Amino acid sequence: MSIQNQLKAELRQYAGQLTVPQELDAQAERLFETYAAGKRRRSGGRLSGKARIALVAACIFLFSGVAYASNLLYTMQANKVQLEVSKSSAVQLPDALSEQIRGAYGDVRSQLAPGEAAVVYVQPLEQLKLPAVTLLIHPVAYTSMEQWKRKVEQAGLQAKAPAVVPEGFSFVRGELQPRIGLMDAQSYTDYAKKLKQQAKEAKQSITWQKAAVPSFGADGLVSPGLIYANAHNDEIEIRYQVLSASDEQIDLKLVTGDQTTGEKVAVTGREGYYTINPQSLWTGSGESREVSWMEPSEGRTMLYHVMTSSPNVTKEELLALANSLR
Repeated sequence: MSIQNQLKAELRQYAGQLTVPQELDAQAERLFETYAAGKRRRSGGRLSGKARIALVAACIFLFSGVAYASNLLYTMQANKVQLEVSKSSAVQLPDALSEQIRGAYGDVRSQLAPGEAAVVYVQPLEQLKLPAVTLLIHPVAYTSMEQWKRKVEQAGLQAKAPAVVPEGFSFVRGELQPRIGLMDAQSYTDYAKKLKQQAKEAKQSITWQKAAVPSFGADGLVSPGLIYANAHNDEIEIRYQVLSASDEQIDLKLVTGDQTTGEKVAVTGREGYYTINPQSLWTGSGESREVSWMEPSEGRTMLYHVMTSSPNVTKEELLALANSLR
């Protein structure tokens, strides 16, 4: 059997294992309503299949996980937001597919200038009943910390920065946009239809096109970041995810592959978690290590990630940078 046919057979077998639970509709809709309030699509009944998959995509963009029931990894809560992260073999992609997708994302990113974005359609993900459309962003780099702080403050945000940079660390750049963007249901549907047709005509499994970059501070996910390097020039990223204030309880239930490991850690006087994901689609190395925790922030909830794609960065280095935030 050829490698291509072997991969297709593996994908078909894997796709048969995946189902979308009914309770996901309400959870995903609450999430999307909270963070994309300006683009509501109200309906008297259940969400359509296309709308649901876009909302699941919103979960992926927020936390690099997929919303399915599975074994609990950890939970965190601040204000009225509770994050529950679980892991499952059902969402562990075949290694060959993961490598293919990471390579495609990397190729697209290499063709984007700072301040540009692209929407990518991955047919194998659709075959696996997973969100197949992703918004990739090449954020503008701010090499001046003061300029980055001014931009963040102008958007009405108060993001903590290292008070004293740990020994051996140096500031590299700041960013205002996340590298994975958020789309509303209609945009997702429109791009999926267009790029799927392009893939069919070109007889390709992955297609993409440039797209507008969401403005910083607009409705949706607000996720500025700071990037530092350690003494060995390994980059470590501080990413801030701002969750808007809500009068209702927001429960985020997310799942990662079953190879992900996690342990409780103390960070800035709060309970956090250190996780290693050996199959991340969003890093060139395919691995992600991070320390995560939540804090209330001026009525909103701030989810912090201090993370790296380098296997050489230790847990202690991540915690040192995390604990320096003031």
